[in-house]
Amino acid sequence: MEDFILQKAAELGTDFTQAPELWEIDTITDALPQILQHNPESLGQIFDFIRANALAYLADLRIATIMRHLTAKSLNSDTRFKSMAFVILGDSFRDNHPMQALRLIHSHPQARSD
Repeated sequence: MEDFILQKAAELGTDFTQAPELWEIDTITDALPQILQHNPESLGQIFDFIRANALAYLADLRIATIMRHLTAKSLNSDTRFKSMAFVILGDSFRDNHPMQALRLIHSHPQARSD
């Protein structure tokens, strides 16, 4: 089941020919904590989905919560994984909490995407 969810998320993150249904985004977002807990490296497969779809819903704080957990847990992970998690976390704060996003970027230089 996790493979199907990851595949669907990757598809929705790269196929911009049609807008995903809200239930698809919601269902995938609900499944992410368990998937990322078992396989944090799968973040690379769903990075585009999170940035292009899941973060579009500003009132939904699930992605920020998931990324906070991942960044705290990823202290021994590779730099690419940590960078992706911090970029998503910063993006999740950007519109609602811009000062928090800036503090995150300044406190974690590997989160910079420039």
